[in-house]
Amino acid sequence: MEMFIHIALFLFGVFLIWNGFNSLKKLKENNQKWQEIEQFYIVPNDVYREFREENFEEAKYWVSKFKKYISISLIMSILCGILPILGIFFINKELNTDFILLGNISFFLFFASFLIIIYCNDEKTFVINGAIGVLIYFDTKYKLLINLFSDKQEINTVKNLKDKFTEYIKLKHDDGYFINYTSETLYKEQIHGRMFFLCTLYMGLFLFFWSFIFDKNFYQQIISF
Repeated sequence: MEMFIHIALFLFGVFLIWNGFNSLKKLKENNQKWQEIEQFYIVPNDVYREFREENFEEAKYWVSKFKKYISISLIMSILCGILPILGIFFINKELNTDFILLGNISFFLFFASFLIIIYCNDEKTFVINGAIGVLIYFDTKYKLLINLFSDKQEINTVKNLKDKFTEYIKLKHDDGYFINYTSETLYKEQIHGRMFFLCTLYMGLFLFFWSFIFDKNFYQQIISF
């Protein structure tokens, strides 16, 4: 049983670390691409110039949010991955520590994240669908903005960012219920709620791992549940 738990902790930790560093690499690439766009983008001088200027200003606002929120969430992913790997050497040991309270708080945070994702979802969407949608939300929309302002043909299209985002999702991924969710509700202005969900989820994971690894009583309580 303990060997299985060690393997599960190791694999989960490796996944979280890999996800964090791999996504940080992609974020760095996207940041460089967007920096080039800001440097060389010229608003077409026609009757829609004012509309396109507003679109570009809105895009810059969202990019500033994505840069910050993606970095925070991925750093938290890496930290949550490091803990279970290091903790393999301490799990189920007599360390004379008492983290039952932290373990119980972790369950409260998991429940809170569950409520948050329900709030961020369409009422017809499954919670697990919504959770996956949150995880892809920031990166997907960031890539969309890069694609839009890198394509001269797209730049000349007179549509606001919300409509372009919906169109983009449907064009690329319109093949199932989950994708219908993303195309219809992923743009809604609940970006802070989605980030709060990720922070709550990762904090819950961190506290759970901490208690599970360094408190033998909590460990025994969980495996005997």
